[in-house]
Amino acid sequence: MALHPIHAQETSLESTVIDAYRPLSHTPDAGRKASRPSEIPKTPEPEELIPSDLSHALLRRSIGLPTGGRRRHERFQPDAQAVARLRSIYLHYKPRAAAVPNAPRNLPFYLALRERYPDIGWEANTSASTNPMELPHFAGVDPSLAALLLQELPASQLRLGPRLPAELARLPPQLPPEMAALFETARVVLRRGEALRDFARVLAKGLAGETIHLLCPVCPDYAHVPTGKPKTPYRYTFSGVGEAPGLVAERLLEALPRFADFFARHGIDARFIIGQADFEVLSDATLQQVGVDATTFLSRLCAGGRAIESRTAGLPVRTCFLSELCGGLDGWRSLHASMHGRLDEIRRGQAAACRPIDWSSILLARQPLYERWIGPQPCSDGYLPFLLAQGAEYAAIAELAHRHSANSLLLCSDHHAMTPFFKAMRDLPVIYLKRNYV
Repeated sequence: MALHPIHAQETSLESTVIDAYRPLSHTPDAGRKASRPSEIPKTPEPEELIPSDLSHALLRRSIGLPTGGRRRHERFQPDAQAVARLRSIYLHYKPRAAAVPNAPRNLPFYLALRERYPDIGWEANTSASTNPMELPHFAGVDPSLAALLLQELPASQLRLGPRLPAELARLPPQLPPEMAALFETARVVLRRGEALRDFARVLAKGLAGETIHLLCPVCPDYAHVPTGKPKTPYRYTFSGVGEAPGLVAERLLEALPRFADFFARHGIDARFIIGQADFEVLSDATLQQVGVDATTFLSRLCAGGRAIESRTAGLPVRTCFLSELCGGLDGWRSLHASMHGRLDEIRRGQAAACRPIDWSSILLARQPLYERWIGPQPCSDGYLPFLLAQGAEYAAIAELAHRHSANSLLLCSDHHAMTPFFKAMRDLPVIYLKRNYV
């Protein structure tokens, strides 16, 4: 495919894909392969787009003006074919632009752009319908006018209006609205847009044929009571541990079929692992609080796992203890100790986290739960040691997800305040559902 034709008078140029710029040392034919009519030009990456200052020089030269003082790309010279192509476009649309009172000098180019990409929603976009000079976005960046006119940018990846994050802009245009609808019905914590970006990262790989592996960590069925509040209908008491899926798993089971349906509708191979937090049996404080021994604790957790399996029959879901992903509880102890040491270095300022951790804010959000979980803490550090130990558990879960697959996503339903611990060692994609407890 050659350059997208703008009008019939340009057929002499349609057999060639014009290089918009080339280095000064580059001769017209050296090192180039002739384009054949059957060749389909590669869609440029954002960094390969004609830069704005070179676009400025090309456009000015095409209408007989000096190129001006923009010198950042002085190692490039405007290509004669590109200038000729732009001049042909300008002359063709100049009469139409002349009919507009006080028309901007570059209006012919914008009229050509609208004709080249007629189906990207010019009239539906309020600002574009009143401002003919608005340019669409491409892959999360702002392409120059020359890039839009000379380079092969698929119309499906051009958008008007507010610029989407790059991760979303690279998706097919129908997907971001569908993602937003999924997040609303599943009640996802948006985290200032980070959740959409994280989801888009794994979704793009899924659309390209990679399997998406979703690790969903869930807590044991700790005792709880109703609160009477619609948004957080339950309150943990930790006065025992039962054999049901548990509050965190129940919240996950509400939303998981929606995610599974979304992936299936788009032909994406997505597999879920619901990982039960069996490692909590290693905490003497937890066993003492719930009033059972380790054997009973694990037996009841197994019963909860069987209940989850019965609820997810027919879905691409595997239920297991989280420690099974690292060889058992001994493997978990080793992994947790490693993460604990690294997080402690981060807390002391001796190492940097991949994402910042606001220890005070997280502790403030979690302390009411901790008070019921392990009781009063008379030491000067208060609940910080417990937060550090629990944060290391989250970091270890993220490590397990990363080891399991390079295209992993954590789908969680406890407290989203713990997100920084999942992202402490690497920026792993995380989706948090709004929790159902306090």
